Amino acid sequence: MKNLLKVSFAALALTAVSSSAFAAQQVQVANYNAVANFTNLAAAPSIQRFNPGLGTLNFVRIVFTTQVTASVETTLTAASAPPAQAQASFIGISTLNDPGIPSVGATIASLNTSAVSAVVPLNVGQSTNFGGAIVDNETNGPGGTVFNSAADLAFFTQPGPNIVFTVDATVIASVANQGSGTATFQNTITNSAQGSITVTYDFTPNNNVAPEPGTLALLALGAVGFVAARRRK
Repeated sequence: MKNLLKVSFAALALTAVSSSAFAAQQVQVANYNAVANFTNLAAAPSIQRFNPGLGTLNFVRIVFTTQVTASVETTLTAASAPPAQAQASFIGISTLNDPGIPSVGATIASLNTSAVSAVVPLNVGQSTNFGGAIVDNETNGPGGTVFNSAADLAFFTQPGPNIVFTVDATVIASVANQGSGTATFQNTITNSAQGSITVTYDFTPNNNVAPEPGTLALLALGAVGFVAARRRK
């Protein structure tokens, strides 16, 4: 009776191995390069759709990363009570728009950052430069945005051309007088934007079976029992 139990145990372990599939991942990165001195950036990075021939798609993860830098050169042209106390304010907005994913319908991610400079005293005719990074590698990661509904997965697997994303970026910069009276500033804004979209396809490969570590241990134990049973016959 003990020998029979050991033989059956080994067969059970082998069945567990044959039914255990493993997941794989395919990663694509689409970059949009630095664009200098833009008013409204509209980039169009693209990625390939998932090939269903590789397996069954489990979920899609999208991580959006952006970097925006800006500076403003300002000159005080008039002031009612000089010197003016000039201070620059920056706002950076980067948006990853929906390329047609059914559950989205608007934007996948929008990254906003603001910065305020130190105060610089200026007399009429004087200039100064306010600069620095507004958005420095801002991201919606590391988890990003995950899509796993049947309709969304069908969008990524359907036949057709590459999926084209649209990235919008805007920089708003202004200079105001923090001192008494009124002041008029003449500003020249310099900016640039760049970033990336990382798309991860998590899928179960076709015709690929891999045992888990625990299952391997179970199989080894069953095999030992099987050999012991053979020797006792």
